[in-house]
Amino acid sequence: MRSFLETQRGVSGSSRADGPAQKCKSYLDLGITLALFLWPSLTLAVNSNWGGPESPAKREWFASTTIDLITENPDADADWIEEFLLNVMFDEFEVNVEDDSAFDVAETIVRLRKDCAEGNWEEVLSMKDKWDAKDREKKNTLPNYVRGEDQDAETSGSEEEDNEDGEDVGDTKKMVEPQPEKLTKHVEVDEEGFTLVTKKKR
Repeated sequence: MRSFLETQRGVSGSSRADGPAQKCKSYLDLGITLALFLWPSLTLAVNSNWGGPESPAKREWFASTTIDLITENPDADADWIEEFLLNVMFDEFEVNVEDDSAFDVAETIVRLRKDCAEGNWEEVLSMKDKWDAKDREKKNTLPNYVRGEDQDAETSGSEEEDNEDGEDVGDTKKMVEPQPEKLTKHVEVDEEGFTLVTKKKR
């Protein structure tokens, strides 16, 4: 099933048969979604599950609700939008955003609304490129992290086999695995060969 953002991202390749008004709305919807998905405060809240296990779904709901709000209130200014954003962050994620980032997002939405009405998609496409770059980076780094964990669980493999994926995997393992000397006195192996790491006693 396609995610909410993937659905929104599809508008840049939408049919040329769309009328100007529909095309404007499609790009504005995408821009609003990206403005929220690229908001560091919201990203932190979602990654930290401050909104509970449904945090990613809440972010999608947040974007959809903001789109509806802007559609129903075409003259809303940045201050009014900021207040809405702050209220959602507090109510849904229990986050009190004390910096000016919510206002920056609100200003971006107001600016995108004006640009899209004039047929200018430049900022939306720039934001899309930024998100796609982050998405690619995440997909490139995550497999290395997973391999590092898998290698840690394999106690019978040789070091040469562990490093067969190259230096990048080795570097990742250094980041996700404790240093060997710190584990020497705190590692036990059970009857089935699994490694048990006990917490160091102070």
